[in-house]
Amino acid sequence: MSGIRIARSLAGVLLGTALGVAELLFLVVAAPAALVPALRPAAARGLARLTALERARLSTWLGHEPARRDGGYTFLAARAGLGVLGGYLCASTLFLAVLLLAGGAWDLIWGDSEPVPLELPGVKIVTNGGALGITAGLALLAALALLVAALAALDRRLAARFLGPSGEELMRRRIAELTETRSGIVRAVDDERRRIERDLHDGVQQRGVALAMLLGRARHAIDLLRAGDGPGGGDTARRRSTRRRVAADAPRSADRN
Repeated sequence: MSGIRIARSLAGVLLGTALGVAELLFLVVAAPAALVPALRPAAARGLARLTALERARLSTWLGHEPARRDGGYTFLAARAGLGVLGGYLCASTLFLAVLLLAGGAWDLIWGDSEPVPLELPGVKIVTNGGALGITAGLALLAALALLVAALAALDRRLAARFLGPSGEELMRRRIAELTETRSGIVRAVDDERRRIERDLHDGVQQRGVALAMLLGRARHAIDLLRAGDGPGGGDTARRRSTRRRVAADAPRSADRN
């Protein structure tokens, strides 16, 4: 998890704390107001406004795009508890980390920190209060990063549970994906069939042209032989040689084509 993402998640969690307090106050007021028919529209508008703010916070700071679905009072109640508790933990951890880091830096630079012995199993370390403060502050910052990641994940899961698409919407999306996949397969099969048909057509056409050329050569050879049979024609041995050459060329030409 990068530093920028941690900072954005921390901002989203802290903003969620403020929204959680507002949601908690709204629930305290809206619970009795929902029992009065005249006040129900106002309570519904407040619910819609807070839900829209939660969607904007999730989208802007936590990178989650919830569906257009109303989570109702149950979502606000769960979100208020998570927001207040998570914000309190993050703020407390951040405050302690900054306090320890500042105190440790002050002791190291301007203070007169005394040596602090640390005895571990098999190891004895002598350090000072400033170094211990900085070490503890850095450890708290690391714990804060893990806490922010956990709270952001809980926020996304809560939004997916209450604001995510319904089962019917998920089924429609799945059907649309399967339809698109099947259409792609059908198009691929049609393209392959057209390619095979084109190859077959071109191959038959080429063989037909080759056969026509072979027949033309045969006719030409026959015409030459007939011309040689007339008066003044060539001798019989040459005619027999021409016949044998034509007969030998015909199978080879057919095999090549």
